[in-house]
Amino acid sequence: MKQNLRYTLVFACLAAAAVAFVLLDNWLVPAIFGAWAIMILAFFGGKQEEVRPGAADGIDPKAVKEYRKQHPEASIVEAVNAIGS
Repeated sequence: MKQNLRYTLVFACLAAAAVAFVLLDNWLVPAIFGAWAIMILAFFGGKQEEVRPGAADGIDPKAVKEYRKQHPEASIVEAVNAIGS
């Protein structure tokens, strides 16, 4: 999930929780929206990527660039790991 979309969904859930609390004068529905916001942050968080040991040794930057052109969604770390294997 894109970073901006993730934060937009979290903000929308929190805004819906605030509106639901004001309109319904109840805590259950806002708690559900708040739980959704926490789940979005937890489950769709940014993944930590690491270059495998030895994968970056002698990598040609042009090869990484070409790999990323062929795979537009790939990050630099993913490209280095794929080429260096």
